Amino acid sequence: MLGLIKGNAPIPRKDDKKLPFKVKQMYKLVDSMLLPERISQFIDEREEYVLLAALSCRRDHRIKGLASLLFSRIESTTQAKGYKSILFVSASAYVHQIAAKQGYRAITNIPCDEYVDPLTGIRVFANMPTPHNTISLFAKHL
Repeated sequence: MLGLIKGNAPIPRKDDKKLPFKVKQMYKLVDSMLLPERISQFIDEREEYVLLAALSCRRDHRIKGLASLLFSRIESTTQAKGYKSILFVSASAYVHQIAAKQGYRAITNIPCDEYVDPLTGIRVFANMPTPHNTISLFAKHL
């Protein structure tokens, strides 16, 4: 998890200078998705929510229901801690399908070929293989 966020506060981070470059790129992507104008219809600025950094399974463990189990565990932990919403960003069409089955809703989307990484100026998702064509911010109220 990236952390617990209140409203449109910046994502809490450790010293950015020590973070690996790919992690910095991920933070920039998440920042671009969490703009108030993108999420205000779903998240109240006073609401605290959980923001997930990534959801991933090793290739040899896929299609065994592990992602669904991870979502269930994350949701129960989130509820136990008193938070009411979960948000996460994904560029995987497969994760998009699993998220929809778990009741998550894409609240904002960016076509992969349009996203320009602000650190490099490169369209880092331009050559994503089919069916991965959209970067989405997903949300679910618990």
